[in-house]
Amino acid sequence: MFFRRLKLSHTRCFLPAFFLNKNEHDVDGTEVLDTKKVRGWQGVVNAFSTDEDGNPSPDVRAIFSTVCYSSLMGGVYGSLSYSKRAYEDFFHKNQSTLFQNQFEAKAKLQSQVTLAMARGVFKWGTRVALFCGTFTTIVTAVNAYTQKGYCISYATAGL
Repeated sequence: MFFRRLKLSHTRCFLPAFFLNKNEHDVDGTEVLDTKKVRGWQGVVNAFSTDEDGNPSPDVRAIFSTVCYSSLMGGVYGSLSYSKRAYEDFFHKNQSTLFQNQFEAKAKLQSQVTLAMARGVFKWGTRVALFCGTFTTIVTAVNAYTQKGYCISYATAGL
């Protein structure tokens, strides 16, 4: 193989999977997803069912991780935007001059920014997770129904 001649075989893990051959230790017939491709409603039921060990299917795990990561990213965005707005509002409304000393003003600013961050995490995290979760679920269901990835499944989920 090309990488073995260059003595760069350790870099294979960083390349996308479709550029690589199968691992030399793989044996035919040991695929993890060796299920029958069934179209229609039975395909949707198979996509959302558990395996014989009680583990969720890869489609369900993908939906769950999509919801988790999207809520995390939405929470980060919401906390940054809401805390920035609270910080600017505190100085814009000249609320720092209402206190007798500097420490009270800093404590009030910190409490307002912290509450704004929590509010932003909750609002944006739940909204983005709800959108991404429903979008991914609909795309997965349509693809399981047709057993092919069409653009119409993404358009249907976007409605």
